[in-house]
Amino acid sequence: MVGTAEFSTRFGRRDPSYFGLLVIGRSSDLTHPREMSRWRWRQQKVLINSLPIHCVTYDDLCSELLARLTKLISTVKPDPQ
Repeated sequence: MVGTAEFSTRFGRRDPSYFGLLVIGRSSDLTHPREMSRWRWRQQKVLINSLPIHCVTYDDLCSELLARLTKLISTVKPDPQ
């Protein structure tokens, strides 16, 4: 439906933008230089519909989410009552 009037009616535009996330394995599995080289290649080369995909390990995802959550919590101020 991309590029159609129906798509535009449902989503507000004809050309969608999206974010892809690929979570693969654990960081501890990347200790060998060969595996790290393969991982770096995958992070740089994987595309879906010619758009890059953010590739992370499960451990990296947890770390990124925790960092973002910590930052968010630090910006939220308690409601004084």
